[in-house]
Amino acid sequence: MIAKILFEHRLFGHTRFQAQVVGPVPHSAILRSVELLGTVVAPAVRAALGVAYQPTRGSTR
Repeated sequence: MIAKILFEHRLFGHTRFQAQVVGPVPHSAILRSVELLGTVVAPAVRAALGVAYQPTRGSTR
């Protein structure tokens, strides 16, 4: 997923990523996916792009 996001960023220069879950996926699997996006994927993408974390209003981090 990290490589795909970076590849698409090189192509389109986008600054946001939106994911969608399709089909009957257990709630626990969705929660795990969100957790991995926040703890593994997003930090790796930011590091690769040299972008610092910028919390938005209402962020609990």
